[in-house]
Amino acid sequence: MSGAGNGITNTLSVGSKVIATCNGYAFFYDFGMANDPIRNDLTGVGKGEVRIAYDSGRMVAYFGCNGHIQAVNISNFTTCLWSTPITLPNALNTVTSVVASSQGYVYAGANGYVYKVNTEGQVLYSNPLTGTGNNEVRLALSPDQKTLFVGTNGQMWALSADKMTELWKVTLPGWDWGSSASNTVSLLSFLNQSSPGSGRILPWLFAGCNGWIYSFDLSLAKPQVTAMTQSLQASLGAGDTRLACDLASGLLYVGLSGCGACLDMSLRQPVKWTYEFYKSAGRVANVAVTPTQIFVGTNGQLALIEGGNCKSNGQVPDGGTDQVSLATGPASFDPASIDSGISVELIAGVNGYVSAYLVGTA
Repeated sequence: MSGAGNGITNTLSVGSKVIATCNGYAFFYDFGMANDPIRNDLTGVGKGEVRIAYDSGRMVAYFGCNGHIQAVNISNFTTCLWSTPITLPNALNTVTSVVASSQGYVYAGANGYVYKVNTEGQVLYSNPLTGTGNNEVRLALSPDQKTLFVGTNGQMWALSADKMTELWKVTLPGWDWGSSASNTVSLLSFLNQSSPGSGRILPWLFAGCNGWIYSFDLSLAKPQVTAMTQSLQASLGAGDTRLACDLASGLLYVGLSGCGACLDMSLRQPVKWTYEFYKSAGRVANVAVTPTQIFVGTNGQLALIEGGNCKSNGQVPDGGTDQVSLATGPASFDPASIDSGISVELIAGVNGYVSAYLVGTA
């Protein structure tokens, strides 16, 4: 990523194209073309990790960095939509998460605060999440986009997506405030079948914190933790807990402490498999799901898992020993150069570099 230097590199597939960010810069790639990527310097957001959200209806990418938000229409990627980035009150120079809604709003979380921003770049509402402290904030929207879920400091909040008022909150059971290795809370929200063969499709939420995994049945009048497990923390160690799922198989995948693991979504069965890749308590590991394969990225390395077994692993080019972000999307390479049956590519971002892999090949 020319000019971006080195640092945490995030990636997002947008159709058959890719957005990647590093150190305050954003890049737009079309791996099927010979052109160089398009770079946007995101002037005014500073240098640091940049998180990405995308509104597919408006074709707008939102970038969160250092308590700022900037918006870019991907049809004209070199130009920012706002003359200056939004500065979020009380969030300057902190990690900034973003999530976009189909109604044209972008939600941001940073330093223990949450914000709602409109397409003109105005902060409409905010919520200080009183009592949670000043910590990293991660976000997810409910399937109907009426509720914003917020994870921070071992707590899970549900806010009205309209005016950001509190609906309910839960301190995640079993999470140790005094000796936690990581207080970040990752969230995964979707529609899920309540049980195999039931035919009941319900809104569901998973949370991961410090190696603990929690599930919430959102169809309840007052949602609470319906299941949880500490088994991964006990076997792999505590730390930042990343989540991915495969609704077709009813499986939840977890990245934790340099390892990957697979659980039944009920959280009431033994762990199906774990892969101890670069096991080290607190080491960030990301997971990505494709129709036939699971990928684990950590420590500058990438592993391919099939049927619970590692089929291959190796160094991501120029990955060093840094955390690896993963994204999947339709293959954008020239169809004449690949087998006709291959339709998915995996994107790995690490240390200021981006690599694309064809799923189903070496």
